[in-house]
Amino acid sequence: MQTPYEMLQGWGDLHAGSRWLYGPLDFFKLVCQNECMFDIFRNKPHNSSPTPRGAEGQSPVTEHEKSPLDYSRITSELTRATRLLDEDRAERIAEEQEYQRERAEVIRRRTEFLKKTESVPAPPKLYALWLYARMAKGGKITHPRDWDFPQSHIEKGDSITQKVLATIGPNGPTFENRTISHYDQTSIVWIPTKGSDNHKTPYTIPTGYGANSMKILYLPDLVKISTRATSGDRRPGREYGHSTLLTLQLDDTSPTGFHATTNQPYVVESYIDTTDLIMGVVGDFDPEIMRSNIQQLQRKNTDDGWSELLSC
Repeated sequence: MQTPYEMLQGWGDLHAGSRWLYGPLDFFKLVCQNECMFDIFRNKPHNSSPTPRGAEGQSPVTEHEKSPLDYSRITSELTRATRLLDEDRAERIAEEQEYQRERAEVIRRRTEFLKKTESVPAPPKLYALWLYARMAKGGKITHPRDWDFPQSHIEKGDSITQKVLATIGPNGPTFENRTISHYDQTSIVWIPTKGSDNHKTPYTIPTGYGANSMKILYLPDLVKISTRATSGDRRPGREYGHSTLLTLQLDDTSPTGFHATTNQPYVVESYIDTTDLIMGVVGDFDPEIMRSNIQQLQRKNTDDGWSELLSC
């Protein structure tokens, strides 16, 4: 690219005073005295600017001359963006469908386990007995609750419809109507009352996460189920996903006559009514009588007696 000084050498008629403009100093003086020279220096057209040699007959290029707008580029980019949006939407729909399939399968396994084991909601006294035996061996309460022990509010065979949160998107939350059955209640502590036939293939605890997890109070002296891990997660407390297994077993070596364990010792809850039962503020909480009831039921080896135990 030529410098302004080199450009000036192409004009044969330029001179300063009575001398030809050959040197840079002369060029500087001329630029300072002529506005058109400033325009040339700034690479701008000027009406009085001389025409360089060889430029005659060429069409002048104006400062505001623009190339025509190419709308095809705009439409092409918008089309591409729309295609990306469609692909993203299709991917989200596929993910939601897969999630719903997995959720339905988890609920099916959960319900199947509760039905086959004829699980029933635990009464506050039985949970208080487990907590009592747990604390007697040094167990700690990690989560004291300021409400009563959760109990079933849907009878077996009944269901209710609830509006629940489905998704939260850029336009806000969306809700859907969901049918909740007796076995869908998430806050209930369930007691299995029946094992598999002849105890040859014990029922296993299905893996569950979040709202699909369970809390099970297991009495191995009365019923047999498999407690082997099903989640594939080797971390302690994750044997069944987020599900909790509370075990209450007869133990003649224990001061209370029971041995109480949990797979999640970092989540041990107390409730207002169970605390009042243990402290003798309300009810007739008697661990000795409850232990005797369990022993009698164990000797019978039948389902008779469960109603008395569960109504205690």
